[in-house]
Amino acid sequence: MATGWTPGVTTLRRAVLYRTALGFLLAALASVWGDIPPLDRLRLLETTAAIGVVVVLGLWVLYRLRRTGPSVPLAQALVLGDFLAVTLLVWLSGPVDGPLVFLYPLVVVSTSFLLGPGTSYYAAVAAFLLEGLGYLAMGGPSPSSALQELFLNGLLLIALAALADGLSNRLYRQEAQTRRRERDIQALTALAEEVLERVQTGLLVVDRQGRIQLSNPEAERLLLPGTGEATNSRLESRFPELYRLYENWRQGTGSANGEIQPPGNTDNQNNPHILAYRFTGLGDDPDSTLIHLQDLTAARERQRQQERIERLAAMGRLSANLAHEIRNPLSSIQQAGQLLTEQEANPRMTRIIRDEARRMNQWVETLLRHLRPPSGQLQTLELAPVVANAVRLLGSEDNWEDVSCFECQVPPGLTVCIDEGHLHQILWNLGVNALRHGQVDQDHPGIIRAEGTEEGRTRIEVLDSGPGISAEAHDRIFEPFYTTSPQGTGLGLGLVQELVEANHGTIVVANRTAGGARVTLELPERCRERG
Repeated sequence: MATGWTPGVTTLRRAVLYRTALGFLLAALASVWGDIPPLDRLRLLETTAAIGVVVVLGLWVLYRLRRTGPSVPLAQALVLGDFLAVTLLVWLSGPVDGPLVFLYPLVVVSTSFLLGPGTSYYAAVAAFLLEGLGYLAMGGPSPSSALQELFLNGLLLIALAALADGLSNRLYRQEAQTRRRERDIQALTALAEEVLERVQTGLLVVDRQGRIQLSNPEAERLLLPGTGEATNSRLESRFPELYRLYENWRQGTGSANGEIQPPGNTDNQNNPHILAYRFTGLGDDPDSTLIHLQDLTAARERQRQQERIERLAAMGRLSANLAHEIRNPLSSIQQAGQLLTEQEANPRMTRIIRDEARRMNQWVETLLRHLRPPSGQLQTLELAPVVANAVRLLGSEDNWEDVSCFECQVPPGLTVCIDEGHLHQILWNLGVNALRHGQVDQDHPGIIRAEGTEEGRTRIEVLDSGPGISAEAHDRIFEPFYTTSPQGTGLGLGLVQELVEANHGTIVVANRTAGGARVTLELPERCRERG
């Protein structure tokens, strides 16, 4: 038997029906022509017994087939029943020269198709031996005639076995090849579906009338919402402008690719939502067209970000050079102001020189700190004392010594992994920003609170009750030199962002529901390694 051979459901069902019909046909012949030689050798009882074996086994096979499906033991049961029934009929009608000897070749052929390649030879040997045993048990013609009949029957059985084996081998190979192709097709289909599901490009297949035949999730996301799935709906109702371009392309008056704004776009004109489309014919089928849809919004945004980074880098280099150049004359101005003070020059003028020079020097130092890559020593700090110290220092920003301008809501024992100097600078810049822009004062204090997260990080929030952040400012709030205050430099929040990211943290700025702004930092709770 060939390895992996399993008879099919259809084969087993047809085998049962064929045997049952043949059994009843023999019963009808025996009952009608039972007195005509050589059928007169058969008796109704033996014929009924043979038919009973075939029918009972057939019913049992059909029952098991519905419960367990096709299997080799079911086919073996049918073959065994065939040999039992045929042997009974052949022995009773004449084991060598009887009219039913032809049933053995039929069993040999059916065995090959039921049990697979290689089994027909065993069936031929079994049939030949059973014929010989029948002759010995039941008698028959003279020994010389019997040997001649047995020899001819043996040759016939071997010839039929070879023929049946060749046919079953060919059938087996074809079925195996069919199963392999089915598995390959299933695998390719699953792969194609997986690719279609995960590909970031929208894919649509439409017919000549614009009916959508196939679509993937990305394409459905880019289409207008419909009453059901995109498949079998019309492109005209889901994307009218794309349908117009598709019709122009089919008529030869339009381009096969281009850009288009998707339906339902709500973006402003400064940041439009753009799709790239391409029409491609599917092979030799003139009625089907593949439409590629690619969302260019993210790519355009990355391009704008890259251009912005390049501009900021150039601006940073220029600013650093200017800051270094300004420090030299600024030092001279400070020295000149000191000399004027020592010479008792006009006090008002010398104070203006000293104050403005000091303010300019602070501005230059802030600019250089922003342009210099932040570095520090990571360590696990207890957060509450650091925040309390920052709140005390912020109280002196507008000469509010000993006045609490911020509420400190930090649980004791909460830690954070960060450079201590960076943390002081972050809290100072955020606090000053809240004082200047968030309307924080002794009557409307801000809040600095902290808590641990389930991810092993520490969340720090700085809240104020001011006017909040406008939509325009929100997109540019960390951009260097962007400020809404005439006295501001626009470097504070940008420096805070760099310091937070340098310490493996994140920063988010948003408006509070009750009014005001919220700056949220998340930093590691503990350092895995010191330094």
